[in-house]
Amino acid sequence: MDPEDREAAREARVSERLFHLLQGERISELHALTEAQVIEKHDALVEEVQGSITRSQSFWVEWERRVELLKRAQVYADELARREAARQEERMEALTRSMHLLSWVGSESPSWG
Repeated sequence: MDPEDREAAREARVSERLFHLLQGERISELHALTEAQVIEKHDALVEEVQGSITRSQSFWVEWERRVELLKRAQVYADELARREAARQEERMEALTRSMHLLSWVGSESPSWG
């Protein structure tokens, strides 16, 4: 395989990978992904941006593509932040319930006076 064919094959693989990375999911599909899958997709997009910088013949030709990739990566970063906020909310609700129970138990106990 000559260098031109190899380069064309590599470009085809990159294009197919980008198609799958940029395809996106519905919100329900995004929520159904595991945390590891969300991180993997985010990291793949960021790696593609980093790789495109080193492969690029012209910085400005690739600019729009990089911006599109980074916008998509932000979707996954936002999903991770949403999940963390939900976990924190659950912890705060559990702590609040515990505080209510403790204050109720404390108010029902006899005074030691």
